[in-house]
Amino acid sequence: MDGSELKITSRIYGCCSDILDEGSNLLASYTEPVKEIIWAPDLAYITPAAETVKSRDLQGRAYIDFPVNVTEIRADYRGNAVELAKIRATIDSVRQDKDITLTSLSIKDSRLPKVRMPPTSVWHAGVPSR
Repeated sequence: MDGSELKITSRIYGCCSDILDEGSNLLASYTEPVKEIIWAPDLAYITPAAETVKSRDLQGRAYIDFPVNVTEIRADYRGNAVELAKIRATIDSVRQDKDITLTSLSIKDSRLPKVRMPPTSVWHAGVPSR
């Protein structure tokens, strides 16, 4: 409806449909008032409860390929270089942060088929165990 107008138009016709007089008068018009909308949201910040010791868990996953009957990790075998880089990046992200204390590190394997090997080492708070 914004910008609408009400007009009255008149035409006076003569013989043979000749227009003798024509006129138009504006009776009313409507324009929407401009409303300035001011958006000012109320922000709420809830302070989280303080933690004495902040504990977080970081996990990564890599798939290392082994040649048949070989148990050593070879960086130049198949896609191992990329997978070893993922492992290195995950460990470095923790080691380079001076605000983090590493409490445990575990490495799990899932070899198929199972090969007779000693269990994977697990490190807890500076003491490696088997």
